[in-house]
Amino acid sequence: MRRWLIRGAILCCLLVATIAIWGHHRANARLTRTYATHTVSIPVPYPSPETATTQTTSATTPAEQLQRAIARGRHLVMARYGCADCHGEDLGGGTMIDDPAIGNIFGPNLTSGEGGVTQNMTMADWDRIIRHGVRRDGTAAIMPSQDFADMSDQELSDIVAFIRSLPPVDRTMPARSFGPIGLVLVATGKFQLAAEHLAGIEDHIALPPDSGETIAFGKHLAATCRGCHGSALSGGPIIGGAPDWPPAANLTPHEQGLADWNYKQFAALMRTGNRPDGTRVRTPMDNVIATTRNMSETELRALWLYLQSLKPLATDQAIAGNP
Repeated sequence: MRRWLIRGAILCCLLVATIAIWGHHRANARLTRTYATHTVSIPVPYPSPETATTQTTSATTPAEQLQRAIARGRHLVMARYGCADCHGEDLGGGTMIDDPAIGNIFGPNLTSGEGGVTQNMTMADWDRIIRHGVRRDGTAAIMPSQDFADMSDQELSDIVAFIRSLPPVDRTMPARSFGPIGLVLVATGKFQLAAEHLAGIEDHIALPPDSGETIAFGKHLAATCRGCHGSALSGGPIIGGAPDWPPAANLTPHEQGLADWNYKQFAALMRTGNRPDGTRVRTPMDNVIATTRNMSETELRALWLYLQSLKPLATDQAIAGNP
């Protein structure tokens, strides 16, 4: 009996070792693969429509245009694209994942301070990392670029203008590392690498839709919701999310979604994180509220109009989750 137990233990160890070696090899292959992207040239500041067709005046000098771009970029960063979630409130670097089993993933320092990674970045580099998920060395970034792929040239330019205006923060972030579960998730494709799907995209809109209480503008805003809530915004398990994350809510006007909600309730949740029944949203939506609470009334109404225009769909796998 003891001999069989020893043999069984040896076989189990060999199996675990084989899986570990395979997982490390497969994960490394995905993480070190390089991707080619197109090269763009986008001006900073981006010429706004109102100045492109009028003569330059004291109100539209290069310095004034830059200040307008910085102001727009600040709003995009703070209210729309949630950069602080990963890069910290001062954009000097932050912690994305801190779990021994999954790994340690950090958002790099975006300022010009010591440890910053953006000092020598061209607009082509910014385009690759933000809209394609590809780093300067051609490998995949750990970044939710699927949420930013529909970002317009002007919005990208405005964000860069704002980041370049930030005071330097001296902070060097550690290199990323993966734990055993993280390696398995990467090896099996459960950990999303946006570059695999976005590297070859070349069509980007030059300007965002006009800011107004319209479905078109709301659709543009909703692009950042699809990473968690799904391409149809019908909710369900979050692809690539942590194992303890609850399913994302159904945002369509289905009975499992927002059919019984009104705009006032929706706006209150987006600003406070409180549902109509008084309960709080859960991770990761609780982190998102720090961004959505800064959205303008026009943005919230446009987003609501778009969500209400969607075809009512049942939640994936019939999970009627809350935001």
